[in-house]
Amino acid sequence: MIDSNFAQATVLSGRLPIRIKTVCLEDSLGLTLAEDVHSDLDQPPFNRVSMDGIALKRETLLDSKKFQILGTISAGCEIQTLPSGNVCFEIMTGAVLPTNANLVIRYEDLKINQGEAELICDPAELNDNFHPQGSDYQRGDKVLSIGTIIKSTTTAILASVGKTHVKVFEKPRVAN
Repeated sequence: MIDSNFAQATVLSGRLPIRIKTVCLEDSLGLTLAEDVHSDLDQPPFNRVSMDGIALKRETLLDSKKFQILGTISAGCEIQTLPSGNVCFEIMTGAVLPTNANLVIRYEDLKINQGEAELICDPAELNDNFHPQGSDYQRGDKVLSIGTIIKSTTTAILASVGKTHVKVFEKPRVAN
């Protein structure tokens, strides 16, 4: 038991003991971060394709509007290298952009026939259609600050940087 004067002084000072504990990510919802969180890798970790279409070198559009399709790349496939010439890969959302490619043309801007893709829009209107490696954040960047209340969106960020456990402030207790 503590002295009532000491208890009253503690309450009026507004300072409660701060306790920190480590919890599993799935148990952290609604708690408050007790640490800054930094990314353990670039996000995205590679040049990630943002829509289905064909991947090619933008520079080849100066020579041709037709491209031979070399194959299809889907999410999870190994990194491919795009050779020179009027060639392309069909590519799916989430896939790694092939080495040497710097443009994805969406299917809506193409006519595909017998293994060949033909551009049917103005090349000046084309977007790159991929997320460059590290464009969301880079390895070492602070992604969350101490004092952040953990919500479902916060847990997604924590998981994306490899956190399975986090340091949080224990909720204050007013009685034992």
